[in-house]
Amino acid sequence: MPAEVMVRGEAEVRTLPDRALINVAIEGEGTTQQDAFRRASESASRIDAVVEKFAAAFDRRITSSVVVRPKTRWKKGESTTTGWIATRTTSLDVKDLTALGRLISELPGAGASSLQGPFWRVDQSNDAYSTARRLAARDAYRRATAYADALGLRLGGVSWIAEPGCGTTGRSPRGAMRLQE
Repeated sequence: MPAEVMVRGEAEVRTLPDRALINVAIEGEGTTQQDAFRRASESASRIDAVVEKFAAAFDRRITSSVVVRPKTRWKKGESTTTGWIATRTTSLDVKDLTALGRLISELPGAGASSLQGPFWRVDQSNDAYSTARRLAARDAYRRATAYADALGLRLGGVSWIAEPGCGTTGRSPRGAMRLQE
């Protein structure tokens, strides 16, 4: 088996995000589970109206959870149920970032009890990924050349390349180049 030198090429490319993810939660409180759910549904319909107004700005929207749980209070060393809280959380994948500010500003007024995000995302189709791969490959080649020169060897062809998270069939998640004597 020919000798290999394994190196990791690194690169950083800055780019603007392609999309933003936002989680919007609403709550409703009541003395019964049904009452809490009904009140949460009222808030949800106001949120849904805002979301519908901005529908063209979304790639997708997903109701990620609906939960009805007891509201409790600590009394005389034990937890006592004092009512119920219903919560619905919706995840919004915003592709039109020009609408993001207006959307975020309208949600609290419509009854959102919490907003999480925006969490910025760069699409896999963004050219920044290709640019970063090219720069990382050049960096790996420079590193491999430095090792080969220090050992008095020269580089042969590339044995394999892997990206982190892609699976490597038992090999280290780095690129390897064959050395020739």
